[in-house]
Amino acid sequence: MEDSKVDKSLTLQAMKRDKKQREFREYLADKGIVLAMVKFLLALKQSDNPPNSPAEYIQQYFGVYKDPMWDIVDNMKADIEGMKTSIENKLNEIQNLKNEITKAKRSKLVRETFAALGPDAQGILSTKVLVQKLSGQPRFDTDLKLNQMNFVNFIMEHLISGANEDEKERFWTMCFLPFREIGTLGEDGKPKPAPFVGRLDDPSYVRILEKIRSYVLK
Repeated sequence: MEDSKVDKSLTLQAMKRDKKQREFREYLADKGIVLAMVKFLLALKQSDNPPNSPAEYIQQYFGVYKDPMWDIVDNMKADIEGMKTSIENKLNEIQNLKNEITKAKRSKLVRETFAALGPDAQGILSTKVLVQKLSGQPRFDTDLKLNQMNFVNFIMEHLISGANEDEKERFWTMCFLPFREIGTLGEDGKPKPAPFVGRLDDPSYVRILEKIRSYVLK
């Protein structure tokens, strides 16, 4: 009994499939598709120079149909790409403005620090004195005389220079902020020890010394 039901179901499916195929063949014949394909194949057969790309030859033979909606889609894609470029440019402009603001704030802080470090009557800071204030070491082999402009240039363009903003931020924290600690008072109201006293192998201190030695006054 079960086998009979299965056979009947398979027969019905086969009949539906045959009917669908028959209707499709009739559609191809009624719409002239079969005739068009026969003509195309005959033209291809009789061609003295068979095409290297039959697919392109088919397109050339029948023509390429393109729905007008594709033009709208292409235009929308172009608009989207244009907006992406515009947004990217705006983001770059915003980042550049942020960088300029950060630079201006740092420059102001460096000028304030210069004044706090106690330049002499001529407005000069000696690098020997700076190193002594940073580490407590009285001797240093490079004695540059920095005015405010030199000091700002040394910090901004030499000491904290880096390949990108993240690197500059790291060097700012490592190497400049210790200058801000010089002469500050502790909780007991007394001046704090030099930032690098007893830590002469600290990477920040080593970098500061290297940068002082390599700096050229402008």
